[in-house]
Amino acid sequence: MKTKIRDLSHDGRGIGTIDGKTIFVENAYPEELVEVKITKEKKKYLEGKIVEIIEPSKDRIESICSDFYRCSGCQYCDYKYQAQIDSKINRVKSNLKRLGNVEVEEIKAYTMEDFYNYRNHIQLKIKDGKIGYVDKENYSVFTLENCVVAPKNTKRIIDILQDYPEIFYYNLIGLRENHEGKLMLILVENIEGLKFEKGHGYSIGFGSSSPFPERFPGLIEKLKEENVSHIYENYNTNPKYHYGQASIKAYGEGEFQEEILGNKFILSPTSFFQVNRVQAEVLYKLGIDNLDFSKDDKVLELFSGIGTISMELAKKAKEVVGIEYSEKSVKDATQNAKENGLENTEFLFGKVEEKLDAFKKDYNKLLLDPPRAGADKKVIEKILEIKPEKISYISCDPATMARDIGLLIGNGDYKVEKVDMVDMFPLTSHVEVICKLESNRR
Repeated sequence: MKTKIRDLSHDGRGIGTIDGKTIFVENAYPEELVEVKITKEKKKYLEGKIVEIIEPSKDRIESICSDFYRCSGCQYCDYKYQAQIDSKINRVKSNLKRLGNVEVEEIKAYTMEDFYNYRNHIQLKIKDGKIGYVDKENYSVFTLENCVVAPKNTKRIIDILQDYPEIFYYNLIGLRENHEGKLMLILVENIEGLKFEKGHGYSIGFGSSSPFPERFPGLIEKLKEENVSHIYENYNTNPKYHYGQASIKAYGEGEFQEEILGNKFILSPTSFFQVNRVQAEVLYKLGIDNLDFSKDDKVLELFSGIGTISMELAKKAKEVVGIEYSEKSVKDATQNAKENGLENTEFLFGKVEEKLDAFKKDYNKLLLDPPRAGADKKVIEKILEIKPEKISYISCDPATMARDIGLLIGNGDYKVEKVDMVDMFPLTSHVEVICKLESNRR
Protein backbone atom coordinates (compact mmCIF):
# COMPACT_ATOMS: atom_id res chain seq x y z
CA MET A 1 0.00 0.00 0.00
CA LYS A 2 1.22 3.49 -0.84
CA THR A 3 1.19 6.63 1.30
CA LYS A 4 2.59 10.15 1.07
CA ILE A 5 4.42 11.21 4.22
CA ARG A 6 3.28 14.64 5.38
CA ASP A 7 4.97 15.10 8.78
CA LEU A 8 7.03 13.51 11.56
CA SER A 9 5.65 12.24 14.87
CA HIS A 10 7.08 13.02 18.31
CA ASP A 11 9.08 9.78 18.17
CA GLY A 12 10.48 10.41 14.69
CA ARG A 13 8.18 8.26 12.55
CA GLY A 14 6.73 9.47 9.27
CA ILE A 15 3.00 10.29 9.30
CA GLY A 16 0.83 9.34 6.32
CA THR A 17 -2.73 8.25 5.58
CA ILE A 18 -4.14 4.97 4.29
CA ASP A 19 -7.87 4.46 3.76
CA GLY A 20 -8.65 7.49 5.87
CA LYS A 21 -6.54 6.28 8.83
CA THR A 22 -3.31 7.84 10.04
CA ILE A 23 -0.32 5.55 9.65
CA PHE A 24 3.03 5.88 11.41
CA VAL A 25 5.94 4.63 9.29
CA GLU A 26 9.39 4.06 10.73
CA ASN A 27 12.28 5.75 8.91
CA ALA A 28 10.03 7.63 6.49
CA TYR A 29 10.38 11.37 5.97
CA PRO A 30 8.11 14.26 4.85
CA GLU A 31 7.37 14.51 1.11
CA GLU A 32 8.29 10.87 0.50
CA LEU A 33 6.00 8.51 -1.35
CA VAL A 34 6.49 5.05 0.11
CA GLU A 35 5.14 1.56 -0.30
CA VAL A 36 4.42 0.21 3.18
CA LYS A 37 3.53 -3.02 4.91
CA ILE A 38 1.04 -2.60 7.75
CA THR A 39 2.50 -4.16 10.90
CA LYS A 40 -0.12 -3.11 13.43
CA GLU A 41 -3.73 -2.06 13.12
CA LYS A 42 -5.42 -0.11 15.90
CA LYS A 43 -8.89 1.38 16.09
CA LYS A 44 -7.69 4.92 15.33
CA TYR A 45 -4.33 4.45 13.60
CA LEU A 46 -2.00 2.08 11.78
CA GLU A 47 1.71 1.30 12.04
CA GLY A 48 3.84 0.22 9.13
CA LYS A 49 7.28 -0.42 7.67
CA ILE A 50 8.74 0.69 4.37
CA VAL A 51 8.74 -1.89 1.58
CA GLU A 52 9.96 0.56 -1.06
CA ILE A 53 10.80 4.26 -1.23
CA ILE A 54 9.12 5.35 -4.47
CA GLU A 55 9.91 9.07 -4.19
CA PRO A 56 12.68 9.85 -1.66
CA SER A 57 12.90 13.10 0.24
CA LYS A 58 15.52 15.60 -0.95
CA ASP A 59 16.77 15.52 2.65
CA ARG A 60 17.35 11.76 2.80
CA ILE A 61 21.07 10.86 2.87
CA GLU A 62 23.18 7.75 3.23
CA SER A 63 23.26 6.71 6.87
CA ILE A 64 26.28 8.03 8.78
CA CYS A 65 26.11 5.01 11.12
CA SER A 66 26.43 1.40 10.01
CA ASP A 67 24.38 0.22 13.02
CA PHE A 68 21.47 2.60 12.38
CA TYR A 69 18.90 0.30 10.80
CA ARG A 70 18.98 -2.27 13.61
CA CYS A 71 19.49 0.12 16.55
CA SER A 72 16.64 2.14 18.08
CA GLY A 73 18.86 4.75 19.78
CA CYS A 74 18.75 7.28 16.91
CA GLN A 75 15.97 8.09 14.43
CA TYR A 76 17.66 10.39 11.90
CA CYS A 77 21.07 9.05 10.88
CA ASP A 78 19.99 9.15 7.22
CA TYR A 79 18.27 12.56 7.37
CA LYS A 80 19.97 15.93 6.80
CA TYR A 81 20.77 17.78 10.00
CA GLN A 82 18.96 20.99 9.05
CA ALA A 83 15.85 19.00 8.19
CA GLN A 84 15.98 17.47 11.67
CA ILE A 85 16.14 20.95 13.21
CA ASP A 86 13.28 22.26 11.07
CA SER A 87 11.05 19.36 12.07
CA LYS A 88 11.78 19.94 15.77
CA ILE A 89 11.00 23.66 15.54
CA ASN A 90 7.73 22.90 13.77
CA ARG A 91 6.78 20.38 16.45
CA VAL A 92 7.43 22.87 19.26
CA LYS A 93 5.31 25.52 17.51
CA SER A 94 2.53 23.02 16.89
CA ASN A 95 2.52 21.82 20.50
CA LEU A 96 2.43 25.35 21.88
CA LYS A 97 -0.51 26.31 19.66
CA ARG A 98 -2.50 23.09 20.08
CA LEU A 99 -1.88 22.39 23.78
CA GLY A 100 -1.04 25.80 25.22
CA ASN A 101 -2.98 28.18 22.99
CA VAL A 102 0.26 30.09 22.37
CA GLU A 103 1.30 31.37 18.94
CA VAL A 104 5.07 31.78 18.59
CA GLU A 105 6.33 33.23 15.33
CA GLU A 106 10.03 32.65 15.89
CA ILE A 107 11.92 30.00 17.82
CA LYS A 108 15.68 30.28 17.85
CA ALA A 109 17.44 26.93 17.53
CA TYR A 110 20.85 26.35 19.12
CA THR A 111 22.25 23.60 16.94
CA MET A 112 25.26 21.28 17.16
CA GLU A 113 26.87 20.71 13.79
CA ASP A 114 29.77 18.70 15.30
CA PHE A 115 27.68 16.11 17.10
CA TYR A 116 29.92 13.05 16.84
CA ASN A 117 30.46 11.26 20.19
CA TYR A 118 28.28 13.80 22.01
CA ARG A 119 26.87 11.34 24.55
CA ASN A 120 28.75 11.12 27.84
CA HIS A 121 26.58 8.31 29.22
CA ILE A 122 25.42 5.09 27.54
CA GLN A 123 24.20 1.65 28.61
CA LEU A 124 25.23 -1.61 26.98
CA LYS A 125 23.20 -4.79 27.33
CA ILE A 126 24.84 -8.16 28.04
CA LYS A 127 23.15 -11.22 26.57
CA ASP A 128 24.12 -14.53 24.95
CA GLY A 129 27.84 -13.81 25.19
CA LYS A 130 27.58 -10.39 23.57
CA ILE A 131 27.95 -6.82 24.81
CA GLY A 132 26.22 -4.07 22.90
CA TYR A 133 22.89 -2.59 21.88
CA VAL A 134 19.54 -4.33 21.46
CA ASP A 135 18.41 -5.13 17.91
CA LYS A 136 14.98 -3.54 17.45
CA GLU A 137 13.82 -6.35 15.15
CA ASN A 138 14.50 -9.46 17.22
CA TYR A 139 15.69 -8.05 20.59
CA SER A 140 19.02 -9.85 20.36
CA VAL A 141 22.20 -8.03 21.38
CA PHE A 142 24.66 -6.94 18.70
CA THR A 143 28.16 -5.55 19.18
CA LEU A 144 28.18 -2.02 17.85
CA GLU A 145 30.55 -1.18 15.02
CA ASN A 146 30.78 2.60 14.81
CA CYS A 147 28.14 4.19 17.05
CA VAL A 148 28.50 7.87 16.16
CA VAL A 149 27.12 9.23 19.43
CA ALA A 150 28.86 7.03 22.07
CA PRO A 151 32.15 7.97 23.81
CA LYS A 152 35.10 7.38 21.48
CA ASN A 153 36.63 4.50 23.45
CA THR A 154 33.42 2.47 23.67
CA LYS A 155 34.23 -0.17 21.04
CA ARG A 156 37.74 -0.77 22.40
CA ILE A 157 36.38 -1.17 25.94
CA ILE A 158 33.81 -3.71 24.71
CA ASP A 159 36.56 -5.67 22.94
CA ILE A 160 38.58 -5.80 26.19
CA LEU A 161 35.62 -6.90 28.32
CA GLN A 162 34.63 -9.63 25.85
CA ASP A 163 37.84 -11.52 26.76
CA TYR A 164 36.68 -12.01 30.37
CA PRO A 165 33.98 -14.74 30.67
CA GLU A 166 32.88 -13.58 34.16
CA ILE A 167 31.71 -10.30 32.60
CA PHE A 168 28.73 -12.23 31.26
CA TYR A 169 27.39 -12.77 34.77
CA TYR A 170 26.44 -9.10 34.69
CA ASN A 171 23.31 -7.87 32.92
CA LEU A 172 24.21 -4.33 31.92
CA ILE A 173 27.24 -2.09 31.53
CA GLY A 174 27.09 1.65 32.00
CA LEU A 175 29.75 3.99 30.65
CA ARG A 176 30.09 7.62 31.76
CA GLU A 177 32.63 10.15 30.43
CA ASN A 178 33.56 13.40 32.19
CA HIS A 179 34.93 16.73 30.95
CA GLU A 180 38.51 15.42 31.10
CA GLY A 181 37.73 12.38 28.96
CA LYS A 182 37.97 10.04 31.95
CA LEU A 183 35.52 7.15 32.04
CA MET A 184 33.46 5.43 34.71
CA LEU A 185 32.54 1.80 34.09
CA ILE A 186 29.40 0.53 35.84
CA LEU A 187 28.84 -3.24 35.95
CA VAL A 188 25.22 -4.02 36.83
CA GLU A 189 23.99 -7.29 38.31
CA ASN A 190 20.23 -7.79 38.50
CA ILE A 191 19.20 -9.45 41.79
CA GLU A 192 15.42 -9.50 41.62
CA GLY A 193 13.48 -9.80 44.86
CA LEU A 194 16.44 -8.99 47.09
CA LYS A 195 15.64 -6.25 49.59
CA PHE A 196 18.18 -3.54 50.21
CA GLU A 197 18.43 -1.78 53.56
CA LYS A 198 20.37 1.46 53.77
CA GLY A 199 23.62 1.05 55.59
CA HIS A 200 23.57 -2.77 55.37
CA GLY A 201 24.13 -3.54 51.70
CA TYR A 202 23.56 -6.95 50.14
CA SER A 203 24.52 -10.31 51.52
CA ILE A 204 25.03 -11.86 48.08
CA GLY A 205 26.37 -10.79 44.74
CA PHE A 206 29.83 -10.18 43.32
CA GLY A 207 30.55 -7.61 46.05
CA SER A 208 30.73 -10.38 48.65
CA SER A 209 33.04 -12.67 46.67
CA SER A 210 36.76 -12.29 45.97
CA PRO A 211 38.20 -8.83 45.19
CA PHE A 212 37.64 -7.45 41.72
CA PRO A 213 41.31 -7.62 40.59
CA GLU A 214 41.40 -11.33 41.48
CA ARG A 215 38.25 -12.08 39.52
CA PHE A 216 39.45 -10.06 36.52
CA PRO A 217 43.25 -10.34 36.40
CA GLY A 218 44.86 -7.63 34.30
CA LEU A 219 41.53 -5.99 33.42
CA ILE A 220 42.06 -2.78 35.37
CA GLU A 221 45.43 -2.17 33.71
CA LYS A 222 43.92 -2.66 30.24
CA LEU A 223 40.98 -0.36 30.99
CA LYS A 224 43.25 2.34 32.40
CA GLU A 225 44.86 2.54 28.95
CA GLU A 226 41.39 3.48 27.62
CA ASN A 227 41.00 6.28 30.21
CA VAL A 228 38.80 4.29 32.61
CA SER A 229 39.47 5.91 36.00
CA HIS A 230 36.64 4.39 38.08
CA ILE A 231 34.88 1.01 38.13
CA TYR A 232 31.71 0.28 40.11
CA GLU A 233 29.66 -2.84 40.66
CA ASN A 234 25.99 -2.02 40.93
CA TYR A 235 23.23 -4.23 42.37
CA ASN A 236 19.79 -3.80 40.89
CA THR A 237 16.67 -5.31 42.51
CA ASN A 238 14.30 -3.88 39.90
CA PRO A 239 15.28 -4.48 36.23
CA LYS A 240 12.68 -1.88 35.26
CA TYR A 241 15.51 0.59 35.95
CA HIS A 242 19.03 0.65 34.53
CA TYR A 243 20.75 0.90 37.91
CA GLY A 244 19.97 -0.16 41.46
CA GLN A 245 20.37 1.71 44.74
CA ALA A 246 23.63 0.11 45.86
CA SER A 247 27.05 0.46 44.24
CA ILE A 248 30.46 -0.74 45.38
CA LYS A 249 33.61 0.90 44.06
CA ALA A 250 35.87 -1.79 42.59
CA TYR A 251 38.56 0.65 41.42
CA GLY A 252 39.28 4.38 41.43
CA GLU A 253 40.90 7.11 43.48
CA GLY A 254 38.59 9.64 45.10
CA GLU A 255 35.31 10.69 43.52
CA PHE A 256 34.41 10.78 39.84
CA GLN A 257 34.07 14.48 39.04
CA GLU A 258 32.33 16.40 36.29
CA GLU A 259 32.43 20.09 35.45
CA ILE A 260 29.94 22.40 33.79
CA LEU A 261 29.91 26.22 33.59
CA GLY A 262 33.06 26.16 35.69
CA ASN A 263 31.33 24.36 38.58
CA LYS A 264 32.46 20.96 39.81
CA PHE A 265 30.11 18.07 40.51
CA ILE A 266 30.62 14.70 42.13
CA LEU A 267 28.94 11.95 40.10
CA SER A 268 27.95 8.56 41.45
CA PRO A 269 26.92 5.74 39.09
CA THR A 270 23.25 6.69 39.53
CA SER A 271 23.55 10.51 39.39
CA PHE A 272 21.48 12.28 36.76
CA PHE A 273 23.56 14.48 34.50
CA GLN A 274 22.77 15.72 31.00
CA VAL A 275 24.24 13.34 28.42
CA ASN A 276 25.42 16.19 26.17
CA ARG A 277 27.77 18.43 28.14
CA VAL A 278 28.37 20.98 25.37
CA GLN A 279 24.69 21.62 24.73
CA ALA A 280 23.84 21.42 28.44
CA GLU A 281 25.98 24.51 28.99
CA VAL A 282 24.07 26.31 26.23
CA LEU A 283 20.75 25.20 27.73
CA TYR A 284 21.63 26.25 31.27
CA LYS A 285 22.95 29.65 30.20
CA LEU A 286 19.73 30.36 28.34
CA GLY A 287 17.61 29.20 31.25
CA ILE A 288 19.56 31.39 33.68
CA ASP A 289 19.66 34.45 31.42
CA ASN A 290 15.87 34.31 31.12
CA LEU A 291 15.63 35.42 34.75
CA ASP A 292 17.38 38.80 34.19
CA PHE A 293 19.21 38.77 37.52
CA SER A 294 19.90 41.49 40.04
CA LYS A 295 21.95 40.94 43.20
CA ASP A 296 18.86 41.02 45.47
CA ASP A 297 16.96 38.27 43.66
CA LYS A 298 15.71 35.24 45.56
CA VAL A 299 15.34 32.23 43.29
CA LEU A 300 13.24 29.13 43.70
CA GLU A 301 14.34 26.18 41.56
CA LEU A 302 11.93 23.27 41.15
CA PHE A 303 13.20 19.78 40.27
CA SER A 304 16.76 20.93 41.01
CA GLY A 305 18.51 17.55 40.66
CA ILE A 306 22.13 17.53 41.80
CA GLY A 307 22.30 21.31 41.52
CA THR A 308 23.87 21.70 38.08
CA ILE A 309 21.89 24.89 37.43
CA SER A 310 21.64 25.90 41.09
CA MET A 311 25.39 26.44 41.36
CA GLU A 312 25.35 29.07 38.65
CA LEU A 313 22.14 30.67 39.93
CA ALA A 314 23.79 31.06 43.34
CA LYS A 315 26.60 33.14 41.82
CA LYS A 316 24.11 35.69 40.52
CA ALA A 317 21.33 35.78 43.13
CA LYS A 318 21.07 36.62 46.80
CA GLU A 319 19.54 33.26 47.69
CA VAL A 320 18.64 30.00 45.93
CA VAL A 321 16.39 27.23 47.20
CA GLY A 322 16.11 24.00 45.23
CA ILE A 323 13.39 21.38 45.67
CA GLU A 324 14.00 17.84 44.47
CA TYR A 325 12.17 14.51 44.99
CA SER A 326 15.34 12.36 44.86
CA GLU A 327 16.97 12.16 48.28
CA LYS A 328 20.30 11.07 46.78
CA SER A 329 20.27 14.07 44.42
CA VAL A 330 19.58 16.44 47.31
CA LYS A 331 22.57 15.06 49.20
CA ASP A 332 24.73 15.37 46.08
CA ALA A 333 23.52 18.94 45.47
CA THR A 334 24.30 19.95 49.06
CA GLN A 335 27.78 18.47 48.75
CA ASN A 336 28.31 20.09 45.34
CA ALA A 337 27.40 23.52 46.73
CA LYS A 338 29.95 22.99 49.49
CA GLU A 339 32.61 21.88 47.00
CA ASN A 340 32.02 25.07 44.98
CA GLY A 341 32.12 27.32 48.05
CA LEU A 342 28.50 28.47 47.73
CA GLU A 343 26.77 29.30 51.01
CA ASN A 344 23.59 30.95 49.71
CA THR A 345 21.93 27.71 48.57
CA GLU A 346 19.55 25.32 50.26
CA PHE A 347 18.15 22.05 48.92
CA LEU A 348 14.90 20.51 50.14
CA PHE A 349 13.99 16.85 49.71
CA GLY A 350 10.43 15.85 48.88
CA LYS A 351 7.69 15.98 46.28
CA VAL A 352 7.69 19.44 44.76
CA GLU A 353 3.94 19.95 45.14
CA GLU A 354 4.08 18.97 48.82
CA LYS A 355 7.07 21.16 49.65
CA LEU A 356 5.54 24.11 47.84
CA ASP A 357 2.31 23.67 49.77
CA ALA A 358 4.17 24.49 52.99
CA PHE A 359 6.43 27.10 51.40
CA LYS A 360 6.15 30.50 53.04
CA LYS A 361 9.20 32.38 51.75
CA ASP A 362 8.89 35.10 49.14
CA TYR A 363 10.81 34.38 45.95
CA ASN A 364 10.71 36.71 42.96
CA LYS A 365 12.31 34.47 40.32
CA LEU A 366 11.58 30.83 39.51
CA LEU A 367 13.31 28.20 37.41
CA LEU A 368 11.28 25.14 36.49
CA ASP A 369 12.99 22.05 35.06
CA PRO A 370 10.55 19.14 35.45
CA PRO A 371 10.87 15.56 34.19
CA ARG A 372 9.31 14.49 30.88
CA ALA A 373 5.82 14.30 32.40
CA GLY A 374 5.94 18.03 33.15
CA ALA A 375 4.80 19.70 36.36
CA ASP A 376 1.89 18.43 38.43
CA LYS A 377 -1.17 20.68 38.23
CA LYS A 378 -0.75 21.39 41.95
CA VAL A 379 2.76 22.70 41.25
CA ILE A 380 1.41 25.12 38.64
CA GLU A 381 -1.32 26.26 41.05
CA LYS A 382 1.26 26.95 43.75
CA ILE A 383 3.46 28.88 41.34
CA LEU A 384 0.48 31.10 40.56
CA GLU A 385 0.10 31.70 44.31
CA ILE A 386 3.78 32.56 44.79
CA LYS A 387 3.60 34.98 41.83
CA PRO A 388 7.27 35.18 40.79
CA GLU A 389 8.11 38.11 38.48
CA LYS A 390 9.81 35.86 35.95
CA ILE A 391 9.72 32.15 35.20
CA SER A 392 12.26 30.20 33.17
CA TYR A 393 10.82 26.85 32.09
CA ILE A 394 13.26 24.20 30.80
CA SER A 395 11.63 21.15 29.25
CA CYS A 396 12.57 17.88 27.58
CA ASP A 397 9.03 17.45 26.25
CA PRO A 398 7.44 20.33 24.32
CA ALA A 399 3.98 18.78 24.67
CA THR A 400 3.89 18.76 28.48
CA MET A 401 5.58 22.17 28.57
CA ALA A 402 2.90 23.59 26.27
CA ARG A 403 0.20 22.16 28.55
CA ASP A 404 1.80 23.74 31.64
CA ILE A 405 2.36 27.09 29.93
CA GLY A 406 -1.29 27.10 28.93
CA LEU A 407 -2.18 26.90 32.64
CA LEU A 408 0.30 29.63 33.60
CA ILE A 409 -1.02 32.11 31.04
CA GLY A 410 -4.65 30.98 31.13
CA ASN A 411 -5.93 33.63 33.56
CA GLY A 412 -3.70 36.37 32.24
CA ASP A 413 -1.17 35.98 35.06
CA TYR A 414 1.78 35.46 32.71
CA LYS A 415 2.80 36.10 29.13
CA VAL A 416 5.31 34.23 26.99
CA GLU A 417 8.29 36.44 26.16
CA LYS A 418 10.32 34.02 24.06
CA VAL A 419 10.92 30.36 23.30
CA ASP A 420 14.28 28.81 22.39
CA MET A 421 15.21 25.28 21.35
CA VAL A 422 18.50 23.53 22.10
CA ASP A 423 19.38 20.44 20.08
CA MET A 424 20.55 18.36 23.02
CA PHE A 425 20.09 15.03 21.23
CA PRO A 426 21.19 15.26 17.57
CA LEU A 427 20.08 12.39 15.31
CA THR A 428 17.07 11.72 17.57
CA SER A 429 13.55 13.11 17.77
CA HIS A 430 14.07 14.44 21.32
CA VAL A 431 13.81 18.18 21.92
CA GLU A 432 14.92 20.52 24.73
CA VAL A 433 12.98 23.77 24.95
CA ILE A 434 13.33 26.88 27.13
CA CYS A 435 10.49 29.32 27.64
CA LYS A 436 10.69 32.74 29.29
CA LEU A 437 7.53 33.96 31.01
CA GLU A 438 6.90 37.32 32.67
CA SER A 439 4.20 38.29 35.12
CA ASN A 440 1.35 40.55 34.05
CA ARG A 441 0.47 41.24 37.70
CA ARG A 442 3.48 43.30 38.76
